[in-house]
Amino acid sequence: MRKPGGDRPRRRTAGRVAAASTAAAAAAAAAVAVLAGGAPPPVAAQAQGGVPPLPPHVPVLPFFVVGAIGPFVARDEVPFQLRATAAFSRAWFNLVPVYSDDTTILTADGDEVPLGDRAPAGDRNDDALALAAAGSMLAIANHLYGAEAEASVAGAAAAALGVTLPLSSACAANAPPAEAACHGHVVARRVITDRLAVDGFNEAGTDGGRTFNPMPFADVATNYTPVNSADRVRQFTRWVPLVEDIAGRGTYTAQRITAPQASRAMPAILSAGDLKARAEAVPRPYEAKLRPKHIKNGCPPAGAPKDAAPEGGWPAEMDTPRQATLRLLCDESRAVLAQSAALNDTRRALARWFDSKLFSLGPLVQDAAVAGNLTLPQLMVFEHVSNGALYDAMILIWRAKLISDAIRPPSVMVPLLGGDTVVTADGGPTAPGPTALPLAQWEPFLRTMPHSEYPSASACLCKVGAEIFGQYVGGVDAPVPVTREFPVGFSGGGVPATDLTVTFGTPAEIGAACSASRLWGGVHFRPAIGAGEAACDGLAAEVAERVACLAGGAGAGLLPPCAR
Repeated sequence: MRKPGGDRPRRRTAGRVAAASTAAAAAAAAAVAVLAGGAPPPVAAQAQGGVPPLPPHVPVLPFFVVGAIGPFVARDEVPFQLRATAAFSRAWFNLVPVYSDDTTILTADGDEVPLGDRAPAGDRNDDALALAAAGSMLAIANHLYGAEAEASVAGAAAAALGVTLPLSSACAANAPPAEAACHGHVVARRVITDRLAVDGFNEAGTDGGRTFNPMPFADVATNYTPVNSADRVRQFTRWVPLVEDIAGRGTYTAQRITAPQASRAMPAILSAGDLKARAEAVPRPYEAKLRPKHIKNGCPPAGAPKDAAPEGGWPAEMDTPRQATLRLLCDESRAVLAQSAALNDTRRALARWFDSKLFSLGPLVQDAAVAGNLTLPQLMVFEHVSNGALYDAMILIWRAKLISDAIRPPSVMVPLLGGDTVVTADGGPTAPGPTALPLAQWEPFLRTMPHSEYPSASACLCKVGAEIFGQYVGGVDAPVPVTREFPVGFSGGGVPATDLTVTFGTPAEIGAACSASRLWGGVHFRPAIGAGEAACDGLAAEVAERVACLAGGAGAGLLPPCAR
């Protein structure tokens, strides 16, 4: 029989509530050092080293602004972060034809830019494009994060680079391309009006007919309601809201699913129908539903034959599908503990780094720039492909998550194995490494995010990010080493104890480690990783083929042939 332990949902404390911080690309070290007042502190993932500098012919300004905006983006949960970065890169992409002599380049919507709407011949160059791109980011930052954020980022650029960027309040609504920085604002405002204001996220809080007291970003698209509550679990295969003390000051709150409406959002590049079909094709995670009465005798003994029953026998109504489901959850719960016990400094650093997808995957734009000696327009196309693909991948995986509505490891492990059962696992910040502790006192290394466990969004995003990088460097198996450096304490709690350097040999190795890091961090069962990768298989190539139809010479030789 399992040892007794509460069957109530696990409670989470601030010690393990790490911010899920992602953003568009590597943060420039100078940017985070000189941010003006009002900026949030740099997130931990920005402390990485080893990101190669851009080739000398590429203006640094747009990428500096990316780094300065990063801490603002990082405050939000993943769907909102990817929404922001897709908007930033869409504006960049739309500026490329304005500041280029290449008339084959179209906008992200497939529109031609008439000669009269292009910059004067003398202004069609990378310096003007860089100014316009920086201006576009300021405008979107103002829209998403407020005027203080915009002023902070502009102040950082002035302090570090000596570049004065006009703020939204100083740019006319019809500023021409000759006024590059302000024209960036003009193009960004179109993205705001045509995309962000109507993309299905309910940004204004008035969707669904609400007139008074708007509720920005409230879900009126899916009306998702969890089967379980934080204090009562009715089905042990369905998502359970955990209880968190995010501020670390005793204010415990139950999780709510993050942005269910993201599953119905307007895609950046692919069609909504294609994403819906992919989501609905994801296999269901469990054969049967398990209610409290079905798990009351716990798990079969560890190492017992596959047909073994729990020591107290099978409860009533345990047909073959329910038995298979219980065994799967038991096996996966023990696998989570084994991964936890195997944590070392390298895995901790990589788990923390990959937890911030776009501070880990995003800087690959600079690795691609060096490997291919890319130009600024080519890099802007890369960013649109990458951020657009990641955003569309999020939409499909969010829909798949709502369909599966699967329970997370911390919610089911104690009820199955017993809270007083002594297990060997990572002991947390005060006892890192294999430690004997009661299961009820174990916690994952990473924060358990407020949405369904299956399929893994991270595995999907890892695959897409690695494949886009591979597209630009000769394929996912191309021998293109990527090295990153993690300083002492990068993972928190003094870990790693010494500076750590990790080198990946190929894009595929980056994707594999990124996916595996969710197992190391204790937030997923193994089937969710494969399901996340399978759901997004081929998505990066589809996005690249669509963008190739628009990118003209800026995509030639880098993207696959156009496929409409």
